[in-house]
Amino acid sequence: MNAWWWLERVPVYPVALTMAIVLALGVSSGSRPADVVPLAAVLALCLAGLIAACSALTRRPRIVGALATLLTVATLLGRDLSTVELGLVALLSLVLAAALLRLPAEPLRIATAGLNVMGGLLLVFAATSTVRWQLALWRGDRGVAELPLPALGPASDTPPILHILLDGYGDPQWLQAHFGCGGALVPLLEDRGFTVVPGARSNHAKTLLSTAAMLQMAPIDTWVPPGPNAGPLTAALRHNRVERMLTARGYRTEQVPSEFEPVRLAGTVHRPRPAAGLFDLTLLGISATSAVSRALGLPALRAVHALHMRQQRFALDQIARPLPGSTFRFVHVLAPHPPFVVEPSGVYRPDQSHHTIQDGSDWMTDGRDAAAYRQGYCAKLRWLTPRLIEPLDAQLAAHPDTVVVIHGDHGPGSALDWNAGGDVAERYGALVAVRAPAAVRERLYAGMTLVNVYPVVFEGIFAAAVPRAPDTLYWSMSDAPLAFREITSYNEAAP
Repeated sequence: MNAWWWLERVPVYPVALTMAIVLALGVSSGSRPADVVPLAAVLALCLAGLIAACSALTRRPRIVGALATLLTVATLLGRDLSTVELGLVALLSLVLAAALLRLPAEPLRIATAGLNVMGGLLLVFAATSTVRWQLALWRGDRGVAELPLPALGPASDTPPILHILLDGYGDPQWLQAHFGCGGALVPLLEDRGFTVVPGARSNHAKTLLSTAAMLQMAPIDTWVPPGPNAGPLTAALRHNRVERMLTARGYRTEQVPSEFEPVRLAGTVHRPRPAAGLFDLTLLGISATSAVSRALGLPALRAVHALHMRQQRFALDQIARPLPGSTFRFVHVLAPHPPFVVEPSGVYRPDQSHHTIQDGSDWMTDGRDAAAYRQGYCAKLRWLTPRLIEPLDAQLAAHPDTVVVIHGDHGPGSALDWNAGGDVAERYGALVAVRAPAAVRERLYAGMTLVNVYPVVFEGIFAAAVPRAPDTLYWSMSDAPLAFREITSYNEAAP
C-alpha cells in the first residue's frame, strides 16, 4: 500500500476542514493559539473517531467522509440556517449518500483523493495563519520598549489592592445627563469612602488600548512603535509596569479576566468552569446552535448570552473573595458594555442580534439605533450597580484597609463610528473612583486620564516617584490601532 492508496481510500478531509475552520476563527478573533489549537485538536479527534466507527459499520468510508463534511460545515457555520434549511441539509445528505452508492468506484476514489488534497491545503493555510499570529505575539513581546521601573519608595505598607475594570462605564455625570442613568453609583461609592474623580477620561476609545496605557502608566506611543497588529499591546499587559512594580514589592497578582481575552495579565487566573472566551463565543455564535435556538423560539445567541452573564456574575462574586495583604486582584467585568442582555431585575433581556461583544457602529445593525443602545446600556448598568455594591461591601468589611480602584476603560458607543469617529465626551468619559488613604485622595484631580491613576496611587501609598503623563486623548482606526491621532479638544468629534 502506497501513499495514493491512503489518499484515495481514507477520507481525512472532514478532519482537515474542521481544524482549518476552527484555526481560522481563532486567528480572526485574536485569541491566543494556546487557547485555540487544543479545541481544534479535540474536535478533529472526535470527528475522526466518528468517521472511523461509521466506516467500520457501513464499510463505506468514502460516503461517510462526504456526509461528515456536510454535517461539519452545517454545524460549524450554521448560524444563518433556519430550521427548514437544517432539514434540507439532512435531506441533501441522504440524497448524496444514495447518489454515491450508485457511483462506480473509480469516481469515488478520484473525488476522495482530490478532497483530501484540498482539505490538506486549507489546513496548511490555516495553520500558517495561526503560526503567523503567534509570531506577531512573540514579536510584540520583543517590540515593547523597556520603560524605567521606579521603586515603590521607602514606605513599608503593603495593603491589598483591588482593581475593578467596569468595561464601558463612562463619565457618570455625562451618562446621567444624556442617558438618564449612571449617576446612582456615585453617592453609593462616596458613602463607602471613595473619591469619584469629576470629568475623568480614558486616553483611548478601545479597551485594549486604554487598559494597556493605564497599566503601563505611559502613553502607548512612548513604548511601542506603530504597527499593523495589537501584539505589542497584549505583550505589554502581560508585562505591565503596575504589576511588575508590585511584584518587586512582594505582591502576588490574581486576575479574573472577562471574555475579552487580550486583556490578560501575568498573574494567577481565576475563571468559571467551563470558561468562555471571545473565541468560544464566536465559534458558538456562528454554529448551528443559533438555528436550534430559533427553532425553540429563543434568540439566536441565547446560549452565548447565558455564558456571558454567567461570566459577569462570577467576576462580580470574586470581588468578595478573601483578599489578604500583598495581593493585587484585577477583576474585569464586561458591563455595562454590550451585549445588553439583562434587565435591571437580573432576568434575561431578549436580544435577537447575532452580536457577541461588538460595540459602536458594529452594534448598529439589524435595524437598531442609538435609542435602542441607550435603553440596553441603562438596563445593564442598573443591573450592575447593586451587584457591584454587595460584594464590595463584603470585601471592605473583611479587609477595611483595601485600596480599591474602580474605573471604566471608555464610555458607551451610541454615537461611535469606527471608521469616522464619534462623540468624544460620550466615548472618552470614564468612571474613576478610588478608595485609598488621604495621601492618595488629595492627589486626584478633575479631568485626569487613566494613564495617571496609578502614578497618583503609588505616590500616595508608597511615596514612589512615577512621572505623570500628559492627559491627552488619542484616536485610532480599527484597521490601524497603533496609528494615533491626538484629539486636542474634549468637546469635538473624533476625526
